[in-house]
Amino acid sequence: MIFRNKFVTGASLLLILFLTTGSSTKMYQGSYYIMVAKVYKNQKCGTGSFSNAAGYDLEKGKGNFNYQEVEAALKKRAARMNYAAESEVFVEFARRQFACVIMYEKEHSGWGCSTSQYAVGFGDNRTKAEEDAVQKMRNSYKKVSYRVEREIDASTF
Repeated sequence: MIFRNKFVTGASLLLILFLTTGSSTKMYQGSYYIMVAKVYKNQKCGTGSFSNAAGYDLEKGKGNFNYQEVEAALKKRAARMNYAAESEVFVEFARRQFACVIMYEKEHSGWGCSTSQYAVGFGDNRTKAEEDAVQKMRNSYKKVSYRVEREIDASTF
């Protein structure tokens, strides 16, 4: 911060600290943000059970926002839309303009079944976002086949 006066009173300093730190709730400021809530439900495979992608929802915007409030609202909405419990909703977040949601089928060797999975990537352009999503997919599963479910540009409302 730049101050025109050389001296800042104690009360002024406290006010500045309060305004810059806010409450204990995390506030984000600045450019774009994207939150993607992925919903997974259990799928039976013989005697086993694996998480299967059931749906997703997203929230995007620009500027200041309260992370906990937006996340809570997004989780509730995603759970309600997909007839799921909030514990079955997983949120990914980034301060990027672009995101990409991809879906792929993950084989469960020895179980004779596969499940659908989501990978979400973020980037400063569409290509980087998709590349990030593919890298996340490959971190958990080496399969190369996927389909783009959605490309997200936080600058469009």
